[in-house]
Amino acid sequence: MRRHDTRVGLTTIEFVGRCPARLKGLALPCFTTRNPDECPPFAELRAAQIEIDQWYIEYSDDIQDGRCAEVVNFSFIGGGSGSMSRGDILLHVINHTTYHRGHIGCMIYQVPAEPPTTDLPVFLREHAKQ
Repeated sequence: MRRHDTRVGLTTIEFVGRCPARLKGLALPCFTTRNPDECPPFAELRAAQIEIDQWYIEYSDDIQDGRCAEVVNFSFIGGGSGSMSRGDILLHVINHTTYHRGHIGCMIYQVPAEPPTTDLPVFLREHAKQ
């Protein structure tokens, strides 16, 4: 797989998985396929990621415990319908993001570069020193 293809694939899956639209019960914006031909420029992706991250911080701060069990209906990009509780969607976002971070970390080991710390306890320890 070419680097461009990998970036497009990972970016799409990351944004689809983390997109707040699902928790709002809305259609996913701007995605009509899981494998788009193009990837937005990095600066655009970074800005969108910051916005999504902020939305999730505010959402998780505000959600009431009872709402975590509410079921949200949605449509998969590839067709078909799905249903998940809000809590399950949040768990999926966390697990799926972790999966892709591990995937990227593995790719970094394949080139002559120092991989980032992917172990959470080590990351937290190092971050606390700063």
